[in-house]
Amino acid sequence: MNQRLFRTLVLPAIALVAFLLLFPTQVEAQRFRNPAYDYYLDVPIGWSVLHAETAEEVTFTDPQRNAIFQVFAFESRFDSIDQLHSYVQQQFEPQGDHSAFAFNNHDSVLADYQFSTGRHNLRGYFVMIHAGQRSYVIMAYAPVEHYEHYHDVLLSAIDSFAPGSSARRLPGPISQFYYPHPAPQPQEVTLSIDDAKLSLALDEGEIEGAEVLIEREARVLSGYGQGSYTRPDPQELPPWAAAWQRYYRAIYRDNYSRLEPLAEQLAAHFDRSGVPRQQIPHRLLAWLQGFEFFQTESLSRLLSPPATLVTRSGDCDSLGLTYVILLHQLGFDAILLVSSEYAHAVAGVNVPGEGWRYPFEGRSYLAAEMTASVDLGLIDSTQADPGGWIPIGFRDPPAR
Repeated sequence: MNQRLFRTLVLPAIALVAFLLLFPTQVEAQRFRNPAYDYYLDVPIGWSVLHAETAEEVTFTDPQRNAIFQVFAFESRFDSIDQLHSYVQQQFEPQGDHSAFAFNNHDSVLADYQFSTGRHNLRGYFVMIHAGQRSYVIMAYAPVEHYEHYHDVLLSAIDSFAPGSSARRLPGPISQFYYPHPAPQPQEVTLSIDDAKLSLALDEGEIEGAEVLIEREARVLSGYGQGSYTRPDPQELPPWAAAWQRYYRAIYRDNYSRLEPLAEQLAAHFDRSGVPRQQIPHRLLAWLQGFEFFQTESLSRLLSPPATLVTRSGDCDSLGLTYVILLHQLGFDAILLVSSEYAHAVAGVNVPGEGWRYPFEGRSYLAAEMTASVDLGLIDSTQADPGGWIPIGFRDPPAR
């Protein structure tokens, strides 16, 4: 088992130039779940499965076949993170830096390593996680001459790793390396809704970390371009549209747990105020519509959901994403809708009511305009053609 797994660890690196340039890969990989080892990946758009013959080892490559993304799972193999890290070092004899950190309270190591396999010099990131009886090695790397070009997408791929369903709503390993989660020094920020005072515990490092992820993912997204615009087919989205979906999924995951305490307070506030459950999406929407319109001057132009709440400001997609996260935590089904054609974003809520609706995955979502004080179901008539919208859902994909 160990020798076979080691050969699999090294083979894609050795063959990176020779094998990948000779044989195209055909199997597309996007949202990937491994039920045997209970982990989830949101693979960069356009990357393909290179090797997935067993549950213990899964390998992906990019469309140009220059970069590799791999996940290896071990059961009852290592007693500590030090043993796991030593094993990886022995196999690759790498050079570079590494640092210990905690990922979801598990001992972990992040390494920036350069290593050689035959004639090929490679560089990339390794994350090693020791989670009790189960251990993981997540690797993303490219030839040294391509490393800078792939840097952001390598980190993005690794950061999509989520072991277990609960981790799908927690920051990824790269994010937790950048800044610990939960935040070590949170400070209470007071938020007002109706006549109530609520609080949100955050610290500056946490907000900064959320913005770092947004800008990294915006750089990844910008690599897909768009070319001349044609309306995307929702049944077969072009890469640029699918990349938009992945972009918002990454931001949603990174910030979901940060808003949970606020959602609990909102639920208690609505209960004390006697707000009927069916009215909660309306009341929450009206609150967020009262925030100031604001866009950052960065590439993304997007405030994170925590920053949106703290500053009471944001644009259509930052407000929409904040609304969707809070609705999910309050037990409502909601999606985000974004549009290049309309240069706008709205939310969609699966609740009864009259007005404009968007059909998605067998359900019907009532529009929620975030930047105008209108009720659910009302939308600008020039944006009412569903063909101009790209839906972003956040439910887990089926296992495969």
